[in-house]
Amino acid sequence: MIVDQELDAVIRAGMFRDREHAFREAVETMFTVRPHLRTEAGIEMFRSGAVSLLRAAEIAGVDFESFRRLLQDRGIPLEVECDERAHLDEALADFLREPHA
Repeated sequence: MIVDQELDAVIRAGMFRDREHAFREAVETMFTVRPHLRTEAGIEMFRSGAVSLLRAAEIAGVDFESFRRLLQDRGIPLEVECDERAHLDEALADFLREPHA
């Protein structure tokens, strides 16, 4: 493929240390030129469960509330996992029993 040959040529010319370095710069350039792709990446990573809601917002480059609204506008449910109620009740009881400064 011609792209592979071109990539190898610029690496041999010393423009990049290796393929990984070239690839990383190419991806960063892609996200700079097409910033909406970061939003799509954040949404998909959240939807697949790969990252938390907060991390997905960071990836998308927006604040938490804007990202939450974006998901809502797209009909993507916000499912937040938490411990069983009994575990939470127990943790709360422990907290209330402990002396706090």
